[in-house]
Amino acid sequence: MGIRMGGLQCGAFRWFFLVSIILWVFLCLPPPSPAHSGSSEHPNRHTKHLKPCKSHGYAHSALNCPKLHGHPCLVCSRNGFKFSWGPEDKITKVLHPGEAATLELTLTSSCLLEKLDLWLTPSLRPFITEISPDPIPRLFPGEPFTIALIIRIPDATEPGTYSGTLHARCKMRTIPSTLPIVIEVREEITPPPPPPPPPPPPAPTTGGVINGYVYDVNTKAPIVGAKVTASGEAYWAVTGADGRFFYFTTAAGTFNLTVSAQ
Repeated sequence: MGIRMGGLQCGAFRWFFLVSIILWVFLCLPPPSPAHSGSSEHPNRHTKHLKPCKSHGYAHSALNCPKLHGHPCLVCSRNGFKFSWGPEDKITKVLHPGEAATLELTLTSSCLLEKLDLWLTPSLRPFITEISPDPIPRLFPGEPFTIALIIRIPDATEPGTYSGTLHARCKMRTIPSTLPIVIEVREEITPPPPPPPPPPPPAPTTGGVINGYVYDVNTKAPIVGAKVTASGEAYWAVTGADGRFFYFTTAAGTFNLTVSAQ
């Protein structure tokens, strides 16, 4: 009887000790964090080796977030990572050999990107000679950032269409969104010289007053009432009491006067 009671007491003690250990472990475990829970706010993901996401404050393993380890962060997985080069999906510029231009782009990102490198496909590198700034030190979520592309067309460039894409790379991973750029090089057509100016109009004829004095060559006395004409009967006048005459003309030139009795 004593042995049986001892066995029951020993077995009860073992069960009590085991239950106490399980209860102690359960009470010491921390509650699940929101980033790792299967709630509707954040989808359930494999969260092994996750690190803090600087963009949103949640755990991530980051394809297009700050560290870019291999997968989208949890917030970007839910909302979709977005990267934009600006309002246009494609850029087209028409330039002539020897011409230069500046193209401005406004970049936005839904996640924080650090040290964003920009690079062009080889077909565009002879023409887009500079990107400023490059690299971009930091692109904050939702904040527009403007960059400038300096385009210079060499003088010896053959007319044609040159196309390629602009890429962004962060932490050695290329962002899927690219920007197509098309540069059309057209031969500059020299316009024909302007026609020569018309000849100046002829100088206006200047007229004036023809006047004179008619007198008797013997007596030197003035002749009154003599008729003086020029160019036939086009111009004529009659001498006055003092032998003088005058008339107006609008013609220029030399006139032969004829004096006759009236």
